[in-house]
Order: sequence, then C-alpha cells, then structure tokens
Amino acid sequence: MTDTTYNYPPSDWVRAREQCREALIETAKARDLITYGDLTRKITAIRFDPHAYSFHGMLYQISVEEDRAGRGLLSAIVIHAPDASVAANRPGVGYWSCAKDCGRNISDREKSWTEEVGKVFADWAPEM
Repeated sequence: MTDTTYNYPPSDWVRAREQCREALIETAKARDLITYGDLTRKITAIRFDPHAYSFHGMLYQISVEEDRAGRGLLSAIVIHAPDASVAANRPGVGYWSCAKDCGRNISDREKSWTEEVGKVFADWAPEM
C-alpha cells in the first residue's frame, strides 16, 4: 500500500490538506491565481517547502478528488512565481502529470491550462 500521507501523521496530513483545499477554493472564488510559495504559507498544519515532493503530492490528491467530484483540477490555479527559474506564471510539471492522469488533452498546453483555469473559476464562482 502506498503511503498517502508522505510519512506525516495522518491527522496532520488531513488538516494540512483541508487548509490547502480551502485556500485554493478561496483563490478560485476570487478568480485569481496563487504561487506555490504563497500557498504553502497558508498551510499551518504542516510546514512545506514550495518545492517539496509531499506538497506536490497533496496538490495531486486534491485535484484528483476534485476531478472525481466533477469539478476542475484545483491545482491549475497554482503557478510559479515570476522570479522562478522555470516557466513563470504557469503551473509546474506535476500539474501536467495530474492533468494527463485525469484524462485531459495536454497536447496544446496553453489551451488546456486556460480551459482548466476557466473551469475551476466557473466551478467556484460565488452564487448570486
């Protein structure tokens, strides 16, 4: 069986995951994007480095759950900071793996990502 808590106590993992999901939903409702670093600072149950494998595993778990619930991949709104040495203002490689695993066509990454962000924003739009 695979360890789904990355060796953190399960209760801490569950709390951290909920904090992460809540921060993502709040960001989506505001129709905004959030950097990996800013998101990790909103999680207090576990202190993550923005580059930590476990943090990216959490994002994967959350997005798979959201996809199974018929909503967009919440991790689509998490992006690299403008000063990052990788593609700034775009999601990281883990997002693309998750998108592919969830059946998204990522052959045109810009189009795929833009559509997914739009879906996430629509799914979490404040009710009028």
